[in-house]
Amino acid sequence: MRPEQREGVLQTVRLILAESHFHSEPDFVRILSGEEEGAYGWLAINSDMGNLEDVGTHSVGVLDLGGASMQITFVPEADRSVLQHSFPVHLQGRQSNLYSASYLQFGLREAHRLLQRQLIGKALVAEQTEVLEHPCLPRGSNTTELLIGDEAAAADAAAVGASALAPLTATWHGRGQYEDCAEKLAELFDKNAPCYLPACTFNGRYQPTLGQRRFVAFSAFSWVVDVLGLPAETTALEDIEHAARYVCKMDWALLHERWQLSEQALQSLCFSAAYVVVLLHHGLGFDKKSQQISFVPQGNLSWAKGAIIWEVNHRFSSLQPLCASDSAAAARSEL
Repeated sequence: MRPEQREGVLQTVRLILAESHFHSEPDFVRILSGEEEGAYGWLAINSDMGNLEDVGTHSVGVLDLGGASMQITFVPEADRSVLQHSFPVHLQGRQSNLYSASYLQFGLREAHRLLQRQLIGKALVAEQTEVLEHPCLPRGSNTTELLIGDEAAAADAAAVGASALAPLTATWHGRGQYEDCAEKLAELFDKNAPCYLPACTFNGRYQPTLGQRRFVAFSAFSWVVDVLGLPAETTALEDIEHAARYVCKMDWALLHERWQLSEQALQSLCFSAAYVVVLLHHGLGFDKKSQQISFVPQGNLSWAKGAIIWEVNHRFSSLQPLCASDSAAAARSEL
């Protein structure tokens, strides 16, 4: 949401809670950070799996790919000290330090926009702006996109005889070439940025060693695997890569016959599949041949449940109701 929309929603929620029977303060209502989103998702998933008794040994890592950002959260195996992006959790009377990192602009939608800006920049340098070729869009597809301006506003201005800047649009011609697509995507991840606290993933971001810990990937990660028809629990990145090569070389008409998806989802299928491989292998360092990641559906994942687990283990307030034994509660109910 835009800032002006976000503040309006927050104020409305604060008013509703203030008028309710719940105790609420204005600072109780806020926007979660990306790191909190990752940590609460980690708590919710590991709670559902019964892994919170010994998180150092039994917990799974969590990978979440949204439209705007991507999160990775796990407890390192070899090195229990998390030197950056540490998110402490108190469970069973012990503190564990999660590694929780959020990558803004590396969600599926925003990463596609980053790639498009990169392709436009190269076309301008090469003075080839008449034709904008896109290696990650289906072969034979032509997609027109508004880059600058507002078509509706320009049309309204023209209708009343007013002057307005003409909108700038771009028409993308899909080429469907996996190798070129993966190569262009890899350029989004700066592996040469200074790494002040090794080891780093990309853009100089610190990340502890992944080790052999199991990971659960959901949201757009699991959507891609499901659409490609791959098994959720036993899919390696090289399996997604093979499927991506197959999808990318299909032309637009054949894709329509093979998949019953919306136009937008079908347009982005080659890109999405290639991006998952490049992000997890080239970006974060997962082995292509390993089946370390389970691509499970999001199901009933509740960040609220994770937030509740964190709050009750970290905070105590005199306003919290006291727990009573069953017999005492029954006696009061009889009165």
